[in-house]
Amino acid sequence: MGRKDLTHIRREEILDAFEQCIFRYGFDGATLQRTAEEARVNLGTIHHYIGKREDLLKLLLDRLLERTTLEAAQLKEHQPQEEQLHLLLEAFFLDPQDPTSRMLTLLVQEGSSHPQIRAFLTEINTLYCTLLSEAIQTHRPGMKKSPSEQLAFTILALAYGGDILMDFGLPRSKRDRLMDMAKFLIDTSPLEGL
Repeated sequence: MGRKDLTHIRREEILDAFEQCIFRYGFDGATLQRTAEEARVNLGTIHHYIGKREDLLKLLLDRLLERTTLEAAQLKEHQPQEEQLHLLLEAFFLDPQDPTSRMLTLLVQEGSSHPQIRAFLTEINTLYCTLLSEAIQTHRPGMKKSPSEQLAFTILALAYGGDILMDFGLPRSKRDRLMDMAKFLIDTSPLEGL
């Protein structure tokens, strides 16, 4: 009987540790050394299974995109169309302490200085806007594609903005009302757009 290939398991453990370091120390503070300590491995193990920090970041972004794409596919496949809008809004306005929400907020804050992150955010936000735009058109059947896309972008901006403003002291009670504001915008926006 051959030895079990630990590559996937080790990579996931290292990616989990890198994610925890980003939460704890910020993006620039999540060094390979700290990641190794968090994963309880030596630095050589990270180099062996992952490579450099850029490789680690790429794997983390790929994992987030894969997870998000899978969740989106499951939503479209398994949820009735009329429920998809509510579920998407819940996903956008997740608890800011939710790990996925926290990571996306941190990545948005870092995106302007890292081309790899910027490309990831462009891809994931395009996916989000497309899904939300389609759900808005289902909810508001007479709404055309262009106004629903603009509305989807506005709602995405509300979600990210609320998370970022909490870092500057926005009371949680204000952030918690953003989902209600998004619903109001969807229900009251003119069908032909502004």
